[in-house]
Amino acid sequence: MREAVQRIYRERKALVASLKDVGSVVAKLDAVLIVIALLVIVFVCLLIFNKNNTLASLVPLATVVLGFSFIFGHSAQTLFESLIFIFSTHVFDVGDLVIIDDQTLTVKEFGLFSTTFRRVDGTEIVAPNALLASAKTIHNLRRSGSMGETTPLMVAYDTPLEVIEELKIRLNQYITDNNREWVSSAVLIDKMEFQNAIHLIICMEHRPNWQDWGGRWARRTKFMRNLKTILEDLDVRYTMPVQPVLMPGGPPATRGLGGFARVPSMTRGSASASSMEANRDMLGNAGTFQGSEHLRAPGRGFRAEVGPL
Repeated sequence: MREAVQRIYRERKALVASLKDVGSVVAKLDAVLIVIALLVIVFVCLLIFNKNNTLASLVPLATVVLGFSFIFGHSAQTLFESLIFIFSTHVFDVGDLVIIDDQTLTVKEFGLFSTTFRRVDGTEIVAPNALLASAKTIHNLRRSGSMGETTPLMVAYDTPLEVIEELKIRLNQYITDNNREWVSSAVLIDKMEFQNAIHLIICMEHRPNWQDWGGRWARRTKFMRNLKTILEDLDVRYTMPVQPVLMPGGPPATRGLGGFARVPSMTRGSASASSMEANRDMLGNAGTFQGSEHLRAPGRGFRAEVGPL
């Protein structure tokens, strides 16, 4: 109840600020139109009361107008684009949460020529309306409906499909128990990589949109905590496959002192064809480490140590 009341208060506050900014823009536009109307009225009056002299002065007046067009032409074009952007397109209001260039911004205020945004870290950004209207794609989160997102999950290849189905059932049960915050969820198999891992995609759809940015992350955090608990209960894991290392001509590595796997010193003459063939059979397609010519030089023994097992 408290969160609902706070949300209603924030929306009413943003609505009041939006109406205030619209009124300010209309007042500035009204002043510009009044100036233009006065100039037209003066010119019409001159034509009525002093027609000959007025027509004779049109040539130098046209030169003055042409000069002013070079000076204020860009400003007039910017003003026209801003008017179209504010009153016709009207992609956002004050208080709306928008995404522009992958940045999450809140509309603080907008004027006749520019709009002020506030980033989630408190930084204020001023952007020209003409730039927003012509070169930027604006994602309005307030005007969006239910919004969804995904998160990747990687499990071992030997994970039974029954376990994945149980994961889906438990996630749907969580969605049902929290149906005021969530709409639905899904567990999809994206790909299976080298018969080593199964890549899953966990989809979840929020019931409200992401206008309340903090609320969105709070819901997501609760969902992720519940997902971790389910994975622990089902013992769903993933570990990197073991990569064997075998020196040429030596016996399998044995555990030595200090928890290290040691391979005895070997020379070039100790490697036989039978031991190399046995090593290849044990490694399969993992291959063997042949060493460099310097290490395999006559009379040079070498010792290999693999980190703590």
